[in-house]
Amino acid sequence: MRQLPHRQANFLNKISNPDSFLFWQNWRSPYRPLYLSSLVLLLICLALFATAAVQGTDAVLEWQTQNELQAVPLTLDSFTKGLFNFSVDASSYSIMQRFAPSDMQVNRVVTYLYAALLALSTLLLLSVVTVLPRLWYVGSMAVFILWLASCKLDLLQVFGDTGNLFFISSVVLLVPVSYYIHAFRPDFPFVLRLGIFALLFALLIGVAAFFSRNSHPLFTTLSYGTIVPLVLSALFILMVSPEIMRSCMFLVSHSGSASSLLHFTLLTIIYLVNLVLRYLYNTQKIDWDILYLNSFFILTISIILGIWGFRKRGTLFSHIVTDPYASLVYTGLAVLTLATIGYAFATGNDPMIEMFEDIILYSHIAMAIAFSST
Repeated sequence: MRQLPHRQANFLNKISNPDSFLFWQNWRSPYRPLYLSSLVLLLICLALFATAAVQGTDAVLEWQTQNELQAVPLTLDSFTKGLFNFSVDASSYSIMQRFAPSDMQVNRVVTYLYAALLALSTLLLLSVVTVLPRLWYVGSMAVFILWLASCKLDLLQVFGDTGNLFFISSVVLLVPVSYYIHAFRPDFPFVLRLGIFALLFALLIGVAAFFSRNSHPLFTTLSYGTIVPLVLSALFILMVSPEIMRSCMFLVSHSGSASSLLHFTLLTIIYLVNLVLRYLYNTQKIDWDILYLNSFFILTISIILGIWGFRKRGTLFSHIVTDPYASLVYTGLAVLTLATIGYAFATGNDPMIEMFEDIILYSHIAMAIAFSST
């Protein structure tokens, strides 16, 4: 039986090593099932995101057939008398049929699903925040309070109040509990932290659902509270943009080939050319009859590769957060990003979709150029 070269054998051993591929197997019992549950949630979110992206505007628009009766002039006969020409005209009627889009319809199920995914990702991230160092904890909680303020909770008119009573109550209920766990009870199990915040979230959502005078409290909150999820999603896209190039470098450098640099250069050129062609097509610089690389497919591959790539870059932010919390932060941000972009597809929000597509292309082109120049 032919033996593999030494470098190829090391590469296969590294790929098949459970410590590198299934890195969560060595974690303690509470964290391993929790992380696996977050991965299952991420896979579900990927499936829903792909469905929304493929369905496109069909999720909010229906093509309707409209019939119109139109008169078409006809000439039945014509003759000449002397110097004059005469014609016998008549009208024929035909039925013209055309397609017209219906009014945009908001799918309530999609809205509730997005709200649930947003709540789960926020719950996971808020629980991880309590284990961060003090400075990072304060900054993260400031972002969370800013997000609550941007949701315009006063428009819900909870108990008929048009002021900021519900917003202040939410901050007073969540922030002191979070600080107490962070500063005085760092020994709290992570599952208990999740349970505490889940109960507080359920309480606030129940109060808003049953005592709000607003006829559509969920739609109002999601409409105003999109700024922070948009910013976090954009930052997450920037964070995963090097993953495809990093994975190509890893595969080529551990393949055992003597011309690995040439292979990496060719892969980089092919990848960069496809990204540039997609950018030129989106900006209407070209309109060639070719198959262009889908920007959101690139993002999906980057997110999947980032499950392992983000952990390998853990030394860069080990002074902030370490595993298993770092991996939980990654899955939480991934779910939030996919849910936000998927909701934009499901509601036919073309400006938001174009914004995300630009961020994906710009970040991945920049990272491809950066890798090729090193």
